[in-house]
Amino acid sequence: MVSNLPITEKTSFVDVIRHHADNTPGRRSLTFVTGASELDVHWTYGDLDTRARAIASALQDQCLPGDRVLLLYPPGLEYVAAFLGCQYAGVTAVPAYPPEVGRSARSLSRLLGIIEDAQVSMVLTISAVRAVGDSLLSQREGPELRWCATDIVPDSAAADWRPLLSTADDLAFLQYTSGSTRAPRGVRVTQRNLVANSELIRHAMRHDPDCHVVTWLPPYHDMGLIGGILQPLHVGMACELMSPLTFLHSPSTWLERISGKSRVSAGGPNFAYDLCARKIEPLDRERLDLSGWDVAFCGAEPVRAQTLRSFASAFEVAGFHRQSLFPCYGMAECTLMVSGGQRPDGPSEIRVDADVLEQGRISMREGAGTRVLVGNGPVVPDHDVQVVDPQTRQPCRSDEVGEIWISGASVADGYWSEPEHGVQTFGATLPFRPGVRFLRTGDLGFLRDGELFVTGRRREMIIIDGRNLYPHDIEHSVAACHPGLRPGGGVAFTVDPDGQPELVVLQELRHAPEIADRDGLLTTIRSVVGAEHGVMPAVVALVEPGAVPKTSSGKVQRMLCRADFERGRLAVVAQWRLADQPTTLRAARGPAWQRRDELVRYLTERINTVLRLGNGSALGAKTGFLELGIDSVAAVEIRNRVQAELGVSLPIGLLFDHPTIDALASYLDGVLAISERTPR
Repeated sequence: MVSNLPITEKTSFVDVIRHHADNTPGRRSLTFVTGASELDVHWTYGDLDTRARAIASALQDQCLPGDRVLLLYPPGLEYVAAFLGCQYAGVTAVPAYPPEVGRSARSLSRLLGIIEDAQVSMVLTISAVRAVGDSLLSQREGPELRWCATDIVPDSAAADWRPLLSTADDLAFLQYTSGSTRAPRGVRVTQRNLVANSELIRHAMRHDPDCHVVTWLPPYHDMGLIGGILQPLHVGMACELMSPLTFLHSPSTWLERISGKSRVSAGGPNFAYDLCARKIEPLDRERLDLSGWDVAFCGAEPVRAQTLRSFASAFEVAGFHRQSLFPCYGMAECTLMVSGGQRPDGPSEIRVDADVLEQGRISMREGAGTRVLVGNGPVVPDHDVQVVDPQTRQPCRSDEVGEIWISGASVADGYWSEPEHGVQTFGATLPFRPGVRFLRTGDLGFLRDGELFVTGRRREMIIIDGRNLYPHDIEHSVAACHPGLRPGGGVAFTVDPDGQPELVVLQELRHAPEIADRDGLLTTIRSVVGAEHGVMPAVVALVEPGAVPKTSSGKVQRMLCRADFERGRLAVVAQWRLADQPTTLRAARGPAWQRRDELVRYLTERINTVLRLGNGSALGAKTGFLELGIDSVAAVEIRNRVQAELGVSLPIGLLFDHPTIDALASYLDGVLAISERTPR
């Protein structure tokens, strides 16, 4: 899909900020929300330019153009000034979470990995963080780091700044990705990428200087830095920032700052909308005025129809319009935004056959066994998005799911220090697009009526018995099945102990000591996964709050979690393993007739138990299940028990497809005959 909207020519973000400072120096640029409005910190565009020039002057005295400079700041205005100071000085900014005493060894290891990979020559921070950071990083190997606490650099130093001649191809910053089992990679974002993507966001969200942005997003990642901070500065808007911790502790604070304003752009991942709908009480909603919230963007993780519906319904009383919802898709390798948009009737939804989707195809239908997908909007102008079969490198049909490939001015030119990987990821070519370089995103999806639908990550796909299962769907089902489970704290993946993929489901508890019946909760999780996704987990484990590894932006690290699970590093509170379960089928390796007779006896016992018929019942092998009054709930329970005890994957409609014990025994006999996990 290709479109051709001309992009406004600007060389660099230095030109953008200097333009605002020269033309509207007194216009408010940034406000940092401290909790009480009278304590908020405000900067104009003149203030921001002055601080950026002062910090740039300090950098020019100690660094050469192109040097990598690590930014270790808590959320705040000084962080923004330091980032822009790097642009003014011609050095490459490397944003990262600041070190904290007591943070996990993994977090510190990630920070050390970034320092080593980027070959950082200097660290910018504030005085309070330097004391902690100097201590935590003092034992690292390699050249000693130089530090500069910018909060003690006076504004008067701005007069010593020496302007540089910048080009669109200059490296603006390194955006380190989340990583999984390996060290994170630094995406090379140029001034051309940054300005181009900001202009595309302006066009898609209809931004102008009279709009407002209110953001709590972490400023160290693409959505928070570019979408939450640099985008309003690009346009000349006013922006209110708050710490992510402020939002997580009190989601209402975010909406209170939006309330009463006009032409607001604000948003976040799916979980943010879910958190607001669950945590903000009805009476507090009524006090809000969200009628001026024009663009409520939602991205960075799978966008769920139910979440958007719940949020729109919950805050309708506050004047929120469903049409304001703006689902979008993007990634650091494309600077930020790839697709996004609004529709007059709200986000587009399509209902597809779940079984067909598991086979990599799209079939629209209503009723049971379907999944609702939310469109992520049209592709941004001047970009080419293709959905490709990754094996054949041929375009997929409109009813096929494939890998999303992207080309355009927003696509970065590679990863820092990894040119060989960059060629594979950023240099893909297609026979029907000669001379065009594509980014292979690793994401799966399809295009429909000009809109991009994203279904999941290719490398995290769960493939069992030829079915493609999306881990986030399983995780969502599990987290919703009990109030004692933490939303966003689950992870699903496969392990291959004997060359046979097995599903593992891990789930964080909200508060570990509060769950009394942990065995019952494990059973509930198994039943939900079996009933809703047609697969039986080989392992279900409850882990302590915070045990599931996540990126610094809050995304679950599935591959790292799998590695931790396989090495026994997770804080497990309780677990259930299929391998530990006894089997009733002692004659399974005997002659076929003997196994089948054993299956008839086994199924009779299980159905008697579920239906509470008693062992003396007249249930016969030819008795139809419908005659017994077996409804869908009982059918699922019987199927889940059989699946768990036999260790085989069974379809949801097992009892309806094989409506007598005799027919069911014959079917199971065949399944066991070809299964390498036949019970012993």
